[in-house]
Amino acid sequence: MLMFIKGPQVDGWVEGILEGLEKLHPINNNIEYTYLNFLTRFESQFTDSTKQEVAQASLDWLSFHFPSINQYISNFEMLA
Repeated sequence: MLMFIKGPQVDGWVEGILEGLEKLHPINNNIEYTYLNFLTRFESQFTDSTKQEVAQASLDWLSFHFPSINQYISNFEMLA
C-alpha cells in the first residue's frame, strides 16, 4: 500500500513508516499491534476530516423535486 503513496507532501511520512517497519523483528515484535497502529495512523493522516460537515451541509440543501422520489431517496441514503 505504501508504494502507491507518492508526492512531496507525504514522502517524509512514508519514509518514517518504512523505516519503522524495517526495524521490526517478526518474532519479537507484535506485528498485529504494529499493523493496527499503522492503520490508525494512516486513517488519521489521510481521511477527509470535513466529511461529516460536508454531508450535513448537503443534507440541509437536499430537497424533493416531483417526480424524482427515487433520486431523492438515493441522495439521502448516500449522505446519511
